[in-house]
Amino acid sequence: MSAEAEFDSTPWTPEEEKAVMRKVNFRFVPWMIICYGILLLDRNSLANAKIMNTETPSQTLTVQLGLGNNDYNWAVSVFFVTFVIFEIPSNFLLTQFKPSMWISRIMISWGICAGLLAAAQNMASLCAIRMLLGLMEAYKYEVSSRFAFMYAGAFTLSSFGGLFAYAVAHLDGIRDLAGFRWLFIVEGLISVVAGFLTYFILPDYPQTATFLTPRERQIVIERLPPTGPTIHAKTIVWGEVWDGLKDWRLHAIALACLLEFTPAYAFSAFSPTVITLMGFQSTTAQLLSMAPTICTGVFTLIINWSSDYFQEKKYHALACGIPPALGYFLLATIQGRLSSYGRYALLFLVSIENTIVPMLVGYSSITTKGMSKTALRSAYPFAIGNLGGIIGPQIYRSDDAPLYTRGHFINGTCIALMIVTTMVLMLSIEREGLYTGAKANLTVRDVADAEALGVMLEHDDEGKKEAVV
Repeated sequence: MSAEAEFDSTPWTPEEEKAVMRKVNFRFVPWMIICYGILLLDRNSLANAKIMNTETPSQTLTVQLGLGNNDYNWAVSVFFVTFVIFEIPSNFLLTQFKPSMWISRIMISWGICAGLLAAAQNMASLCAIRMLLGLMEAYKYEVSSRFAFMYAGAFTLSSFGGLFAYAVAHLDGIRDLAGFRWLFIVEGLISVVAGFLTYFILPDYPQTATFLTPRERQIVIERLPPTGPTIHAKTIVWGEVWDGLKDWRLHAIALACLLEFTPAYAFSAFSPTVITLMGFQSTTAQLLSMAPTICTGVFTLIINWSSDYFQEKKYHALACGIPPALGYFLLATIQGRLSSYGRYALLFLVSIENTIVPMLVGYSSITTKGMSKTALRSAYPFAIGNLGGIIGPQIYRSDDAPLYTRGHFINGTCIALMIVTTMVLMLSIEREGLYTGAKANLTVRDVADAEALGVMLEHDDEGKKEAVV
């Protein structure tokens, strides 16, 4: 007899459900915020390292590694070559390993590689280690509304990367190491320690969550959507994969991700440099880079909470896309007539561009059935989107400095095209999708009850579940 068959058939109360999910969230979400925040710190460490101690040229990354005008651009891009190639295979491998083990391995290996960046002596060694880091970091498995909270929390945590880099810059010269080398060493060590702890802290599946009682595990399992992953799906079903690849909306999500990630990666790789060229010292620029990132975290929480509360996506997506497009076009056209702080203020508009990512994640996951198809749909759009990590760092070229007018125009255009793609995608999914809008509230228990009665679940206009013969 299966474990599911032994479950108590007594429906749970709303109070029980809220208590269980508070327990799950307390155990799961804070640690994932920490892990994802550390990932973002490591990923953005090169951007902070580039401007560290620029007042002492001999101690800078550019001088010590002998980087040319656009070598930094390529050093950022090469990371994503191996990251993109191995992201989809890594997601499929997750079906063969426990999530805690696989994520722990990723964090430990990327921490080691991040620390090895401190040993780079030239452009070739810097790129080689960056490519190895991209290979070790390949994997990102995300779920919709809860991911918005993790994403926002991680962005807020990573905003202190500027403050952290500011502090580490004062280690410059200790043991004859430049400040940027200390930054790589310290952040790499933090990742390795977090990786070891992840194996013991992170739960794998509801069925194996020992911190939950049997009744609590039942509630968690039965409130999952029918599209949710399961402990029993340990093989790759290639028919599901092929079926997923034939869905044009999968490729539309991927295109939207590419158009969003390209300017996002461009800006994250160059924001400390852009702020410095606005007329601020390197240490001041490190600190000023914090506020726009905190703005990203706060706005992500607000807009995605509102989207879930009102069960609406189109207008919320527009609210995520229009401000950054406007910000980039203003930077490209009127920046030269503004003061340093006036230019800096426009960066708050630009920072909102990342807030649409949880919505794209949500649409990718809730419209998918089957573990293999879910693995594909969790990885494919973001593997394509992460091609933007190769393209984006090439947008802000040295011949476009200090205002980067051309780069800002390119980024604004990408965001505008992303808005159009997302609107077409959302209209199609809302008209044809099975688990969208109010229907996204379907659970495993709902479907099981309906199948037992030989009926099919539908919803009225207010989202209330109705059984229809």
